[in-house]
Parts: sequence; C-alpha cells; structure tokens
Amino acid sequence: MKKTNISLLVFSMLCAIYFAAVFSGCKFNFSETKYLTRPDVELTNNGFRINGNYISNDIKYINIYRQDVSQKNNVVRIAVLFPKGDPTPDNQNFYFEDTKVYKNHTYQYYVRFVSEKGEKNRTEWSEKKLAKNVGAETSAKFYYDVNTASYEYDSVNHIFTLKNGTINAPSNTAIPDIDKYVPALVFQSGDDIRVFELAAPNTISEVNLKTVLPVSFFNTPVKLLGIVGQKTEKNTAVTPSELQSITWTELASINLIDKATGGKIENQTITVEVKYGASEGFDYSTISDNED
Repeated sequence: MKKTNISLLVFSMLCAIYFAAVFSGCKFNFSETKYLTRPDVELTNNGFRINGNYISNDIKYINIYRQDVSQKNNVVRIAVLFPKGDPTPDNQNFYFEDTKVYKNHTYQYYVRFVSEKGEKNRTEWSEKKLAKNVGAETSAKFYYDVNTASYEYDSVNHIFTLKNGTINAPSNTAIPDIDKYVPALVFQSGDDIRVFELAAPNTISEVNLKTVLPVSFFNTPVKLLGIVGQKTEKNTAVTPSELQSITWTELASINLIDKATGGKIENQTITVEVKYGASEGFDYSTISDNED
C-alpha cells in the first residue's frame, strides 16, 4: 500500500473516532496538561450549573472551586459533594448549582476529586462563562460582614471571645436560604485547611477551641483564616442518612488579638496545647496531587 493511502487511512480512522466520541457524548482531553477534563458549566435562571463525570467508583468527595476572572488570585471554595449521598447514585454524573454570583461577571470553575485513599486530582479550569443578566447586584455580600470586630484569644483557656463589634450574616437577598447556614471557622495547619462548624455550646461570640479543633490541630501552629457560613445537606431517603453536600459562603477574615498583651497576634497563628479534640472538620484546601 502506498504511503499516501496509509496516511489517508489513518486520518480517516482518527476522524471516525473523534466524531463517534462527539456524538456519543464522550469528552476527551486533547490539551497538553496533567489535569483531568474540565467540568461543564451551564447558565441557569439563578446562576451556573456545574456538572461532570465521576472519574471512578473510589471517590470519597468532590471539591468545587470558583473564580471571578476579574480577580485572578482569588479562588473561592464553594462546596463539597459526597457521592455516597448522591440521590441518583446510578447516574455517573455529579451536579451542583452555584447561585452566589454577580450579575454580568464572568466566572470559571474547576473540580477536585479525592479518593478513599486520599489521592487528590483536579480538573482544568472550565470555560469562562458570563452571568448574563443573572445573579446578584455587586452591592450584595456573599460573606459574613466582620466590620470592626476581632477575636480576643485567651491562650490559657484556649477561648476566642468576640470584641470590638459584631459579625453579621449575609442578607437573604444575597443568599435566600442563609438561615440554613451555620457560622464556621477556617483554620490552617501546614497544608491542611479545614472548616469547623460552631455547634452548641459554641457561638459566634465565644468559641472554646478545645471543643472545636481536632487532635491533629493541637500542639502545632495553626492559623485562623477567617469565618464562613456552612450549609449541610443530607440524603434522608437512605437509612442511615448520608451526607450529600457541604456549601459555604465566601471567606471573611477576622483579626486575632492576644488577651494577655492586647496586641495583634502575628500571622494569625496560635498553638493550642491540649490532649483531646473534636471532629475532623471538612477539607477546605486546594492542593492536588496532579499539580506542581
């Protein structure tokens, strides 16, 4: 067979494979990247719908991240999805609707899959999408308004006490179901960043770190990154009920003051030296194994 004919045959086969993939709904990642195929993002009446395929049956949870393309350095953690709590487990796709967007701003998203073994692999950024005539006005706040408030840290009893103001939740105009969100603090220990809900008896005004932080965050430097609202949804159609999703407001930073000196605590970092702790919290980090 002539070389020209062989080349034409190979070209025809590649074309056939490509069009078969297109019409069957399959997606291939033809870009030169170590990342997984980007998620699909669709404009809805309320914001954006992010969807994609579970990459395996071994996925423990999925993190979803958003970026307003006008703020390149600002990656917002918006949700965690749990496949075991998926109400449609036979459907090999995940879905999430993001409504915390500003009208006529442009956004992109990526997803990170975390396996039962702890392996973390992220996708490429999605296509950039314009929230055309959809979303909130830019005056809306998707974060807790800290105002002039700060936390005073009692290093003897390991307690945060709110001082110099109040912290106000977003309005129900910005987030219609804000009453379903509970205040939560975000802490970082090394590369590990986690969110810890302020469950009773803790309140936004007084936080006993011994009943909030897990053992892994004790006796090591931890940094307070700020406060978010956290909404927890469960699939109650199964017994026992399974965690379905965690959704967050945007992060708001808050200053940390040393009770003993009255001065600002350097780098917002403290060490809680106790021997017991609370739950492990939810993963708020961005690090993936398939990136540098």
